[in-house]
Amino acid sequence: MNKISLRIADLRKEFWNQKLEYLLRTRKSYWNDDYTRFLISQVWKIDKPVSVLDCGCGYGFLGLLLLPYLPEGSTYTGIDFAEDLIKKGKALFAGIFFLENFAFFCMISFCTIDNH
Repeated sequence: MNKISLRIADLRKEFWNQKLEYLLRTRKSYWNDDYTRFLISQVWKIDKPVSVLDCGCGYGFLGLLLLPYLPEGSTYTGIDFAEDLIKKGKALFAGIFFLENFAFFCMISFCTIDNH
């Protein structure tokens, strides 16, 4: 990655690290519990444990929303490049008995080698 790309990545990380209060205040209004339960049991028909991977997880809103309605044994992994959001996610999940894992990872710096 060149210096400009790295600087852009740093600016994005700074931006999202400063948005925790906004995210906590606004995410809950996107979904309601009844609809989430309906999607999992009636539409997606999930009746066995699943593993959820949430790229760009922030503080883990999706995991907090889904895990209470997923079958016992389901797991959640959240990946984000905003370290402050990952720390908040770990704290939010600390008192809840779900299998979870949060990872700090900057997807912007991830490069693949084209083998075609």
